[in-house]
Amino acid sequence: MATLTSCIFKKKVFSEEKISIIDPFALEDFLMEGKSDYQNLKCKATAKILINQNKENSVKINFRITKDSLIWTNFSKSGLQLLTTMLSKDSIKILKKINKKEYFFGTYKQLEKIAGTPISFHMIQDLIAGDPIMFNSEIKYYSSVNLNKHLLSSVKPKKISKLLKENEDMILYRYWIDPINFKCSKIEINDLQNKRTLVARFDDWKSFNSNLFPLKSELSFVNKEDTISISLDFNPNFKFNSNFSFPFNYSSNYTPIKLPGNE
Repeated sequence: MATLTSCIFKKKVFSEEKISIIDPFALEDFLMEGKSDYQNLKCKATAKILINQNKENSVKINFRITKDSLIWTNFSKSGLQLLTTMLSKDSIKILKKINKKEYFFGTYKQLEKIAGTPISFHMIQDLIAGDPIMFNSEIKYYSSVNLNKHLLSSVKPKKISKLLKENEDMILYRYWIDPINFKCSKIEINDLQNKRTLVARFDDWKSFNSNLFPLKSELSFVNKEDTISISLDFNPNFKFNSNFSFPFNYSSNYTPIKLPGNE
């Protein structure tokens, strides 16, 4: 048993050591070069939404995307239409179609106040495509190897553990990058002063249209009061660069959604 344990340990150590640390600028270049490249995308996913460990809700989502311009989504459950949304870079439109018909036309800032976490067009687009969420190329990054992945962090690796226990007025960015495909397997962004954390995970990468896309994505928001987790399990039937519509029709029967603090 001791010999077996020793072999396993040596294998793990070797596996960690054979991944050489890459210069952070080169690693950033690999990450940017691997970003998804498409004009239009159409795909479907099963989404599971969990809030504060309560009952998990599962819905079907249809996505239609014009990159860097528009994201259209349609939510349904058991064939019943729930929501249709239209997202642009600076505005959000939502049609609630179940029970009382309502609409919301507003901004990301309005939803951020309710969710208690940053929300943006590019965050949602990057989650779908598996691109590095909230990556800021103006930040100085440090490179290391962690958990058999390349790690880009906005703080020197030796300082991270101590920093997470403190109440600094700063945001810590970390990107775990697969050494084979150079796509992010995990992203963690910590707002240390406000005790808010965003965690994204990507898995089961497949090649479509000369791009790698994750068939499994997960995004979690954690703050002092709440934990919200959204996982996406994509149907592998991705369609690219074809013409499709973005239906968003509503009538006078719809009434405004009153958000807390926005009445």
